[in-house]
Amino acid sequence: MKSLNIKILICIFFVFALNCIAKETQIIPRKIVGLYKTSKNIPTINRTNIHRFAEMPLNYLGLDIEYYDINKGLPENIINRKDVRGVLTWFDSGTIIDKPYEYLKWGIDVIRSGKKFVIMGSPGFLVDSNLNSVSIPRMNRFWRKFGLKFNGDWVESTHDSDLIDKDHEMVNFERKYPLQKHSYENLITISQTVTTHLAAKRRSSDKPPAQLISTSKNGGYVAEGYACNVEYNDKKPESLQWYINPFLFFQIAFDTSRLPKPDVTTIAGRRIYFSHIDGDGWLSQTKLEEYTGKSMLCSEVIMEKAIKPYSELPVTIGPIVAEMDPDWEGTASARKIAESLFILPNVEIGAHTYTHPYSWKFFENYDRKKELKSNNWFSKLKNDLFGDKADNIETGIEQTNEDYRDEAARAYEKYPFDLKLEIGGAIKYLDNLAPKNKKGKIILWSGSCVPFEKAVKETRENKLGNINGGDTRFDRIFPSYAWVASIGRHVGEERHIYAASSNENTYTNLWTSDFFGFKYLVDTFKNTESPKRVKPMNIYYHMYSGERDASINALISNLEYAVKSEIAPITASHYSSIADGFYTTEIFKNGVNSWIIKNRGELQTIRFAKSVFKAVDFKNSTGVVGQRHFQDSLYVYLDASVLQPVITLKNTNVYWTEPPSSQPYLIESRLLVWNLKRTDSGFDFVCQGFGNGRMSWRVPVNGVFKVIVDGKSVDNITEKNILNLNLKFDAIDKIKVQVKYPVL
Repeated sequence: MKSLNIKILICIFFVFALNCIAKETQIIPRKIVGLYKTSKNIPTINRTNIHRFAEMPLNYLGLDIEYYDINKGLPENIINRKDVRGVLTWFDSGTIIDKPYEYLKWGIDVIRSGKKFVIMGSPGFLVDSNLNSVSIPRMNRFWRKFGLKFNGDWVESTHDSDLIDKDHEMVNFERKYPLQKHSYENLITISQTVTTHLAAKRRSSDKPPAQLISTSKNGGYVAEGYACNVEYNDKKPESLQWYINPFLFFQIAFDTSRLPKPDVTTIAGRRIYFSHIDGDGWLSQTKLEEYTGKSMLCSEVIMEKAIKPYSELPVTIGPIVAEMDPDWEGTASARKIAESLFILPNVEIGAHTYTHPYSWKFFENYDRKKELKSNNWFSKLKNDLFGDKADNIETGIEQTNEDYRDEAARAYEKYPFDLKLEIGGAIKYLDNLAPKNKKGKIILWSGSCVPFEKAVKETRENKLGNINGGDTRFDRIFPSYAWVASIGRHVGEERHIYAASSNENTYTNLWTSDFFGFKYLVDTFKNTESPKRVKPMNIYYHMYSGERDASINALISNLEYAVKSEIAPITASHYSSIADGFYTTEIFKNGVNSWIIKNRGELQTIRFAKSVFKAVDFKNSTGVVGQRHFQDSLYVYLDASVLQPVITLKNTNVYWTEPPSSQPYLIESRLLVWNLKRTDSGFDFVCQGFGNGRMSWRVPVNGVFKVIVDGKSVDNITEKNILNLNLKFDAIDKIKVQVKYPVL
């Protein structure tokens, strides 16, 4: 009997141990289920409030949105999914959920499963599809999970309502609430666990205050009209601003403080920089004064003034291939310029498609007869709008509205549309104009920049990156994070990556005036860097920027700003791969303060927010090249040669400099660093990049270090355990560096 008891105890011990291991290595959920309802005004996810406003702050917090159209039913099985963190709704005003009782039960089950639930704006379940009122007790079973209760009344007239319990960190973030307040539901708190960030109290009533913004252990709530001002028009875009701090609200509501965050803004401890050029205007004649009387094309001006003088800045160039191919409208001069550009070491090859579709939606269900029928009036429209630049310009009109017209056209329609030619065929043609050691790597979307799923899939099947759209601006005309786009958008099972900044089109009224306007791109660089680094630095423009003195000077001012900035320059295809990695990254808990990173692709930075007093424990980490504190975060740089790195953190009381370590680590570098090998006598690594190879390492000892670069030896002296290297070598092709500790 005693022996049997011992065996039972051993079995219990092993079961307990296995459960502990499973818990310690469980995935950390990063998925947010975003519910929306398609309608005439919301035909696709990119028109939803979630995508337009919430997705960027959620991306910054390390979260990815998985969209579900509730017209097609509620998502199944998310209760059992370990990768789902919570649910977010932000329905338009007046949205009605067709089966509210089914929805409320589903919502309760979601919360009971331990997932967060966040409601912004209209809850959608006050009435059913027949406009019958939903049972208040049934509603309150759901609201109770938020620590709230609906009293059944709606405060329509708010003239005697005062805003109280203001959490000044949360509200009046970019814009103060107007004197004329939005109507609101009378939701009151029934639990002390609720944190009130904003409430409303009627002076003529003794009823408890109504909750307008609150959070609890199960999620959060923001009343309709109290998140941000979403009423705007094209003439007054500045009216679009946040009332609440979306970063803080989502951080609390989805409990992301301790979530390691995959980061697409930073690499090797520096802000990412990339640049790309759409081929529009390739064959347009320049109007620069210095070329008066000469036949000089815009593409030649860009090459001579914006690319050759800035060899330390990589740039991705995407010609419109129909302007190269003589079977379409191509010319020998166009091909010659392309060949001259492609041979430059800092130029990456991309394609701005083959025929430059304007509205991608039209080509999803292509009808050649319909296209030919639309050509005459569409060509007239282009000429009326843009004159002699009609064939060379991105219309811009469709960049935020892919339904601008029912019919569409391309810049070149000589032959029927062929998706395979448009994507893979475009790159294949350009490869023939390039040196043997170069291949095209990315598609720069044209026109509306809203490709359909099959088009994006075509890029992936051709092993190409994809980018464009988003139109991020943050400046005095667009003074809000609400104008900063998410990393990309989901297109069915595919991912369309957005450019990190808007191009010169939005600064020049669709290239009709204010040709100097692109110089204000620097404002967006600054505002997306501080107080939070939410975007990399991206200079995105067209060849027609070489047309005028004002436009080329504006472009050069942006390039000069980049040259003077602390950046890590990469190609556009590399950024696209990093952005893809954000969506695929999986993070697993690996014990206390330790995480395993899997399936990250080309993404190499994990950010830990509010970690001034945290540092990497290099002895108990693998695949970590370096660390750097910036703002209130710790940026951890991973080794691209290690498939599944392990990050372990420890506490530190050093905050005025990078913390000491018995192992060397990278603080920051202009060049990318990987394949780091640490030994008792020093360390070696591989690096690659653009421009002068400046980098800083934290090392365990001081003295004269011997640094060997591709067999050539130089001495470097450390100061305060910082080794500053200035590798004056061409690192466009990767180089190996060996660092030997001083002999003590």
